Amino acid sequence: MDEYPAGFPLNATRNYSKQICNALQHLSDLQIIHGDLKLDNVLLVHPEAPTIKLADFGSAFRSGEKVDPYVRARPYRSPELVLHSRIGVPTDMWSLGCILVEMFTADTLFAVSDSTAQINKFVEVLGMPPSSILDSSTRSTKFFEKTPGSDRYVLKKPRNGETYKAAGMRKMQDILDIDLEGSMYEEGEDDDNFLYEYVDFIDLILLMLKYDPSERITPCEALNHKFFNSQEE
Repeated sequence: MDEYPAGFPLNATRNYSKQICNALQHLSDLQIIHGDLKLDNVLLVHPEAPTIKLADFGSAFRSGEKVDPYVRARPYRSPELVLHSRIGVPTDMWSLGCILVEMFTADTLFAVSDSTAQINKFVEVLGMPPSSILDSSTRSTKFFEKTPGSDRYVLKKPRNGETYKAAGMRKMQDILDIDLEGSMYEEGEDDDNFLYEYVDFIDLILLMLKYDPSERITPCEALNHKFFNSQEE
């Protein structure tokens, strides 16, 4: 990303992320999970060509195999990795959602040093996880507790005294620095894209960052998403 220290333009982000989706679709067909998807493992085939390939399959595994959740790069770990729940193909799509943000902003979405901070950062952006996800996790009590007399979960206070924003208060449009209320990105402005393309971009990212793996967008569904097809209309 040396050429774009502030992040890739939207069209370049779209091009590269669509190629990653195609690669993940192929892996999904083979029931293979890359397992360590991060921007460092996305390589340009040639400096002058906008073509990429996925690298470093040392952590790859087949669906259903038992894996060590700690060998993955922390900023790209999915909730099911952090909570020690069942891991499958959707975990790569979570990582891709993180990569899309990083491509566009040049900033790591969940830059943390431990699992407690990571869970709190998830909640800042995405709100509280569904109770069904926490009920099925063997590790949820490390980070969450139920309020007395109810089945509602709340975050435990971090022991180190670190403070975080309230659930869902870090909006994706703010993270991406996209003004959805203003008149920017209208036809005739300096930007090459329309507002609806940025709306579609945000929508795709949030579909990749669903807490529930069964609700997370698949590679095939992502390839049919409006964000990847709006320029073809």
